[in-house]
Amino acid sequence: MGETATDVLRLQRATALTRLLDRQSTITSADIAATLGLSVRMARVLLSDWVAEGWLVATEPSRKKRAYRRVA
Repeated sequence: MGETATDVLRLQRATALTRLLDRQSTITSADIAATLGLSVRMARVLLSDWVAEGWLVATEPSRKKRAYRRVA
């Protein structure tokens, strides 16, 4: 069965996330926005999804300085 465009986009974003986390231990919505060419708002949505899916955890409780890292 072939992959859908949504599946491909999800895989591309996951790959970019992995590469970014290989370079730095924590990331922010601004990092994701710059890496993926998205708005900061859309990056926040993705980060929230990745936290819900168990890929990331928030390391900074402040909403203004929220940062994320890989789940150990």
